[in-house]
Amino acid sequence: MLRAMRKLLVMLEMIKIQHSVFALPFAAAAAVAATGGEARWGAFGWILVCMVTARASAMAFNRWADAGIDAANPRTAVRAIPKGEVSRVGALVFAAVCAGGFVAAAGMLNRVTLQLAPVALVVTLGYSYTKRFTALCHFVLGVSLAMAPVGAWLGIRAGIGVLPVALGVGVMFWTAGFDILYACQDVDFDRRAGLRSMPVALGVPGALRLAAVLHGLAVLAFAAPLVWCGYGGWYGAGVGGIALLLVWEHRLVRPDDLARVNRAFFHVNAVVAVVLMAAVEDLEHASLVVEKRHFQVGDTGVLGAQEGCDLSLDDGRRRIDDVFDVHVPGAFQHPGEQSDSHGGLPPKASSMIS
Repeated sequence: MLRAMRKLLVMLEMIKIQHSVFALPFAAAAAVAATGGEARWGAFGWILVCMVTARASAMAFNRWADAGIDAANPRTAVRAIPKGEVSRVGALVFAAVCAGGFVAAAGMLNRVTLQLAPVALVVTLGYSYTKRFTALCHFVLGVSLAMAPVGAWLGIRAGIGVLPVALGVGVMFWTAGFDILYACQDVDFDRRAGLRSMPVALGVPGALRLAAVLHGLAVLAFAAPLVWCGYGGWYGAGVGGIALLLVWEHRLVRPDDLARVNRAFFHVNAVVAVVLMAAVEDLEHASLVVEKRHFQVGDTGVLGAQEGCDLSLDDGRRRIDDVFDVHVPGAFQHPGEQSDSHGGLPPKASSMIS
């Protein structure tokens, strides 16, 4: 029993289970916002299981796929598989079990998440091979983590909105940026081994500049809900805090001094993720104020904004009816309803959109 427990602890250390904090806060933020602050503990629990099992599967698979590379790299030769503490078969079995757990947990949320679960696994597991043929591998890792807020939102609503997309895009740029920083410490080995990365392609100075640009784009993406969804307060403060942390991160790493890459990678980025999760308090109390500029009325229906910037077609019809005291035709027209020359809109509303 003790031996099995030690093996499990070694496995959890191998996959760095504690680093789940990188993507988990973004998933939590999206999930809480999707519920409008309602405590849906069952769904939250399954989202947590999805997050942990998907990441564990991806990390164990990566250690299996890169076992030979890790053994040849002095920096990674101390990992569990090169040291003989975990077998390659054991790592692969662990990855398969976690992948199965992820699919099962996704199925407990709704049909949409169940159908998309295999796609998520293809991306997260496939990342391990990308550095063998493309310097864009960092962006594939970014997409892998970007699926966290989008998937959590889908797990609650089974539909998409502006907020999860903004968080997902921000996570993608943020992850790609910090993965480029992390890859700088292996640039010499990667060149010798024929592996691809942005530091290999651009050199360390160019890679650091690219990472800074990506982190700037990440901040802009995280800030998008301030404009498109009307969020403010704690959320705005959280985005400002993230911007300051990323500036500090880039001050820690210089082309001629990569000694503090680990501090920048693990410590600063963990705080970035937690700061965003803390800002979720503002998302819970987001305003449902409806303004004319949030709506477009046309042949394709009504596009609008509500909490989380997610609005179904039927919700859009009811919201327009309530705000303007009008009937909106087209995609929302029910059987038996008639339209006039303005498409069902009285003069007050037709003048506002003409």
